[in-house]
Amino acid sequence: MQKLLKNKLLIALICLFVFVVAFYLLREYFASKEKYTESYLRDEEYYMVPKTYGVNEYSVTKISDQDMSRIYLNDYIYNINQNIEFAYNLLNEEYRNKKFGNLESFRNYINSTKYSNTLTKYSKSSKLGKTIYGAYDNYGNHYIFKTSGVMQYEVYLDDYTVEI
Repeated sequence: MQKLLKNKLLIALICLFVFVVAFYLLREYFASKEKYTESYLRDEEYYMVPKTYGVNEYSVTKISDQDMSRIYLNDYIYNINQNIEFAYNLLNEEYRNKKFGNLESFRNYINSTKYSNTLTKYSKSSKLGKTIYGAYDNYGNHYIFKTSGVMQYEVYLDDYTVEI
């Protein structure tokens, strides 16, 4: 009887030891997996964690220079197609007066030119606190967007009529 009780106690201790070791191993496995996942999710350039935003909250996103050039080109081509007068007014005033003089001249220029919103080449520079994006469409047309803020820009269709 003593021997049977001693064997049951030994088996219970061995089982308890196995459970404790298994518990700690599983806990370490899941903790390391969670650390890896958290470090991956913190890299906002590649992955954004979905979040519900309340009033006056915003999310920081990184937009490349190529994407910004594409956004400006798409916006301007959209304005040419939808509201040519607005597109004309987006031209720099000095450039607009020297190159076209009036809306009708600009309209004739647009009607005689093939243009596209497909970006083939782009560039970015800064001058006097303004960011300047250069964009070429697949017809070789050159668009220069001089920005003073996000989506606040003036347009030049060449770089030789006036100094940018």
